[in-house]
Amino acid sequence: MGKVNAPGLRAASHLRAHNLERHTIVNETPDPSHPPEFMSVEQIISHAVQEQLLVLDCNLVVLAASKSFYTAFQATPGDTVGKKLFDLGNGQWHIPALLTLLNELPKKDGEFDNLLMEHASPALGSRTMQVSARRLSGADDQCTLILLSILDITGQKLVEAQARVLAARYRTILASIGKAVIVSDPEGRITFMNPIAEKLTGWVQQNALGKRLKDIFHIVDGESLQTVESLVASAITQGAAVFLANPTVLIAPDGGEWPIDGNAAPIIDAGGRLTGVVLVFHDVSNRREAEQNLEVSEVRYRRLFEAAHDGIMILDAVSAKVLDVNPFMADLLGFPREHFLEKELWQIGVFKDAEASKKAMETLQRVGRIRYEDLPLEHKDGRHIPVEFVSNVYREGRRNVIQCNIRDITERKRLAHELTKATREAETANRSKSEFLANMSHEIRTPMGAILGFADMLLHRSPEECAKAGCVQIIQRNALHLLELINEILDLSKVEAGQMKVERISCDLPALLSEIISLMRPRAAEKGLAFGVTFQGPIPHLIQTDPLRLRQILVNLVGNSVKFTQSGRIDLRVADEGSGGPNILLRVDVIDTGIGMTPELVGRLFIPFTQGDASITRKFGGTGLGLTISRQLAKLLNGDVTASSQSGIGSTFTVKIDGGPSAGVERLDSLTEATLPAAVDQKAEADIRLHGRILLVEDGADNQRLLRMQLSDAGAKVVSALDGRIAVDLATTQAFDLILMDMQMPVMDGYAATMELRRKGLTTPIIALTAYAMAEDRDKCLAAGCSGYLTKPIDEEKLLRTVHEHMPTDHAAAPDDTAEAGVAGSPPPLGAPDVSTQKTDLNRIKSSHAANPRIMAIVPEFVASLPNKVGKMTDFLEHNDLSGLQALAHQLLGTCGGYGFAPVSEPARAVEKSVKAGRSAASITPEVKSLIEVIRRIDGYDASKESVVVGDSVK
Repeated sequence: MGKVNAPGLRAASHLRAHNLERHTIVNETPDPSHPPEFMSVEQIISHAVQEQLLVLDCNLVVLAASKSFYTAFQATPGDTVGKKLFDLGNGQWHIPALLTLLNELPKKDGEFDNLLMEHASPALGSRTMQVSARRLSGADDQCTLILLSILDITGQKLVEAQARVLAARYRTILASIGKAVIVSDPEGRITFMNPIAEKLTGWVQQNALGKRLKDIFHIVDGESLQTVESLVASAITQGAAVFLANPTVLIAPDGGEWPIDGNAAPIIDAGGRLTGVVLVFHDVSNRREAEQNLEVSEVRYRRLFEAAHDGIMILDAVSAKVLDVNPFMADLLGFPREHFLEKELWQIGVFKDAEASKKAMETLQRVGRIRYEDLPLEHKDGRHIPVEFVSNVYREGRRNVIQCNIRDITERKRLAHELTKATREAETANRSKSEFLANMSHEIRTPMGAILGFADMLLHRSPEECAKAGCVQIIQRNALHLLELINEILDLSKVEAGQMKVERISCDLPALLSEIISLMRPRAAEKGLAFGVTFQGPIPHLIQTDPLRLRQILVNLVGNSVKFTQSGRIDLRVADEGSGGPNILLRVDVIDTGIGMTPELVGRLFIPFTQGDASITRKFGGTGLGLTISRQLAKLLNGDVTASSQSGIGSTFTVKIDGGPSAGVERLDSLTEATLPAAVDQKAEADIRLHGRILLVEDGADNQRLLRMQLSDAGAKVVSALDGRIAVDLATTQAFDLILMDMQMPVMDGYAATMELRRKGLTTPIIALTAYAMAEDRDKCLAAGCSGYLTKPIDEEKLLRTVHEHMPTDHAAAPDDTAEAGVAGSPPPLGAPDVSTQKTDLNRIKSSHAANPRIMAIVPEFVASLPNKVGKMTDFLEHNDLSGLQALAHQLLGTCGGYGFAPVSEPARAVEKSVKAGRSAASITPEVKSLIEVIRRIDGYDASKESVVVGDSVK
């Protein structure tokens, strides 16, 4: 209370300043009866202060009042001095709270300040007063005077209320705007923050008030990361608004970074005094991101524009003149970029003239898009380039522009042309295949009809009638024809799949030609055609080629000439066109006087499934594959087949192949058909005889029995083994000249056994026996170490010839020097049941070896074993023993064909293949059923001897 703050209390100081001694005032307190003395005190108060001031004694009697009191309250000294405070006026000063405070003032310098009270004055009305008081004591600490200061603050309160309303309004406004606002005093201390500022700075207003701006508003340069000078200081220094430089980053307390933009401005009151600084800023992350995205987009567009593989031109939509072109457009027409700028489209060759260009632009403006599918643009060198032209109008900034995309369609047109051509060729090929299938149906059904008819005759006519009709010969001839058809189809499939293999070995050319002549001359003679051969110049005796494939080509070409020649002759002309060169170039011309062909037909000759036209097919027959196969084979022999022809006169087919190196090759001069070596008739050769010991490894007892008989009858000594493990033991302890190895066996299969024997160093020839006839199966056998390969069912002649070719000349002797054949691990031979009582009908399957008494002698024993196999088959199926089922199907595949029951082979192969493919027992059941039904049709089969009853699922 030591400071004199209240306006009224300043009067005490004025009194002391006028040397109004306290004891004088106390001891000489004026009495109302002594007005002169009292007036002197009033004068002193009046001159000392300008505020509304009353001087009271300790009994609250007014001793004096300031002039401002009289003026403010419209009172006079007569109405005031000498009266008690609560009696002044109409009692409006009778305020209990005030009187209580005055009576309770401390004895020594007691005081109170700034008491607010409502004062009701008849003249002034209701007013708000601010009252302060001080009690002065004398030397004896007794009350002497009370100084009472009265200040009318009614106007001030009204202004303050209005200010509070305005402040609240401004704070609401500042809190709701989308920018951050911070207000500080001139010293930089925070006086206000809105919510956005709280969010960006990381400070709440409650904690930030009173703190310096630099402590909560830390900003750095966005590029250099150096601290930026305080905006408040800059605003105060410059006395004007200052702005943040770009880019500026606000660092929050948690380390977060806010890219911001904003400004600071000083707050100046009406008197021109600085009262604070306001800082306004906002987050520009989205704007910066948008700017960056725009920059990236512009760079990306420019990169696409520059790197596009289409021509792009940008035109002004109003003037229709070129504003920009990309490099591809310039390169497309061979002009620099500057050549296009400020030109209209017709001036650069897009349209023929200005009028056409104008119409196109009008259409573009009206529709918004134009397109030309095949527009020729002229290159700098004068050539025309077909393009696809597309234009669109779009907005670019404040103007419309036209973007023209120009695509070179030269390659597209070429591909379309090729596609059209390929489609026509595919349609032609499809028609050819359809014609081929129809023709093939005829080609197969004709011999098949003869085979079935004469086979039926064999079944129902006497042997004498059949012999007289030549049934067997007719069946054989037609069967060979069917085999030829099948071979042609298989050869073509191999060639097209790239699986056809050729070899290059030494070939006796005169002997090969002699064989072909002896084969084809009788066919020509049958039609009354002359047949001859001429040699032009020296002919090499030996050439390096594949004799089998060369023979196939020549037989096909000569056979074709014989087929299509009704009268005249067939000539072969042979020459070496490589004479004097490093290689032999064999040329053979096949010349006929047949029906000939038009140039169009010659062009179609080597297309698969094609044969002149349908009328030729109907008249002459054939598959249309021979010439295609011949050409492909010739190409595999590093050669070709070509043709020339005249319709109605005849044709010439020319074969050229590479015959290998010519150095050191003997050449035959003056060669004629008469000097050719005589052809060897293989059928007329003596029967093949075998001498030596053979190990037959076969797990199928029936197949083993058949092969043993065929080999033994040819003179071989045969020892049999049931699996690969037994075979390895026998082959490593006994001497054999050759091993026949079945590749599918239990315990140890043929592949493992062969590899084991080769690993042990055995060099004995091993011939693979397998039911699989694909090239990859043959390669697999040879890779395992086999010397040769035979497919089941095995033809006896092929078996004996193959064994003879691989049998060494020095033969191994049996351990006991006996000729008896033994069977290692074989079961006792089966008894031969009486099959004479078996019922015979048209559906029964008879052995194809009916004319071979040697094989027919063991057929009944084989047939008697089949019911047991059927029982096992159903047992395997019911117990889900698929491995056993596969092994049994494999045995039947090999043995049934060998015994002459070929119809069993295909269903047996289907069962084995299905098991190998991993199919379930349920899905294989129909195939097993089919196989059993075929077996039951075998002549002599007795179903009552099946060891296992077959359920409904199999029957």
